[in-house]
Amino acid sequence: MSLTLAAVVVAAALGADPAPPGNAKQIKLAAPGLTGVNLKKDRVDFFSNHFAQEMNNRGVRVITAQEVNAVIGLARTQQLMGCDESATNCVSELADALGVDGVITGSIGQFGSAYQANLVIASNGNGKLLSNVTVKADSEQGMLDQLTIGARQAAAEVASALGKPARRFATQSLYTDVLELVGSGLNLKYVRQLSPRWSLYTSFAIVLSQPLEGFEGVSTTQADLAGELRFHFFDTPPYGLYLGGGLEFLTGYGFGSGPTSAAALGISAFLVTAEVGYAVALFDVLHLSVGLQGVAGGAYLAVVAATGAGGGAIAGILPFWDGRFTVGAGIAF
Repeated sequence: MSLTLAAVVVAAALGADPAPPGNAKQIKLAAPGLTGVNLKKDRVDFFSNHFAQEMNNRGVRVITAQEVNAVIGLARTQQLMGCDESATNCVSELADALGVDGVITGSIGQFGSAYQANLVIASNGNGKLLSNVTVKADSEQGMLDQLTIGARQAAAEVASALGKPARRFATQSLYTDVLELVGSGLNLKYVRQLSPRWSLYTSFAIVLSQPLEGFEGVSTTQADLAGELRFHFFDTPPYGLYLGGGLEFLTGYGFGSGPTSAAALGISAFLVTAEVGYAVALFDVLHLSVGLQGVAGGAYLAVVAATGAGGGAIAGILPFWDGRFTVGAGIAF
């Protein structure tokens, strides 16, 4: 159950963001500090520094609050950070003082066991919004995970807005199910990010001249096409833990003969799919995934058989279900 439509792959490749010019300067942002709500300063600083480090990992240099204070002084930093949000000249002055492209401001708070952060990245000069990040979580570790995802997304948005390079991260994969490839037939799968939580998955597979169990001398050829929407946890789609669901269409035919009989058959099936799995993009290049997939639906089967004593034909709709373990390997880009 798996291969990508050529049209989908071509469209995805053509729609990929072009690489930024190699001689462009690195993006620099200032993070003079976030406002804490029901959180002590050391915890606010920890979350803020984690967000900054994740952006650094994506090629966006972030000057932290400690560095900002060292450059322009704590008193002036606090004065600028106390400006009304509509006073873009404060952001501009802070950015000018540090020689950066923009400034990260916002707040992070704890409300019972829940956490929420609202971050804004504004451009130097005109205060243009470069990125807006809102994340929520039910635990400290969950908040760190969400800030990691938010930082990755923000790095890409800032790079796009400024036209400068940031380390890109994979948002799509083209791969094969290794177990299916070894056991039955050719397959290719394609998955790409749709939003910060959702991805779109498509697959195509073909099996050529496979012996049909219970029908001596009969071989079958079949193809199936499937599509799913996946919801992702703990990482940026299409990676991390995911739950998926969608539709699959399968069609095939077979014929052959044995010493005393001959048979021909055809099958078409419409199925509902459900899947749980985990995918990673190692070094943003290598796709690896494991999953558990199930399908259920109805299949129309027609069989014509002939023997030395006569023959017959049967046709009808039958229930169909199946389950399988998947192991994916391919490229991430």
